[in-house]
Amino acid sequence: MKNVCYLALVFLGLTLFPAVALAQGGTIKNSIVIQNNKSPEKEGYYKDAIYQANMEGYRLKEKDVTLQFAEGFQCVMLSAKSLKNKGIKIDVDSYLLDFPYSYKMPLFSLTADGHLIASYQKVSK
Repeated sequence: MKNVCYLALVFLGLTLFPAVALAQGGTIKNSIVIQNNKSPEKEGYYKDAIYQANMEGYRLKEKDVTLQFAEGFQCVMLSAKSLKNKGIKIDVDSYLLDFPYSYKMPLFSLTADGHLIASYQKVSK
């Protein structure tokens, strides 16, 4: 139970802190790269869904983060530092350097209406 509470707090912090710091409703435009896409004709749909969701909690300050999607593609969240270097207005200091050691990245999927779902592995002792 202690691990579940800890994981819930970490997740809440990762998802809410950058959202509050950036005061925006979604993922920063032109801040992701879709790769290994098994359905290239759906790339626009995938990007639209990701931009509508607030995925900033999965972005790190200096490292790119690759998110796995059940639909058969990966979404690379470019680092905050690289976005700043591209001229995108971003508060680099509001991002984490790295995720906590025990944090496991979820598997993402899209619903039929374009919402994102994050599936986390159960933490066991």
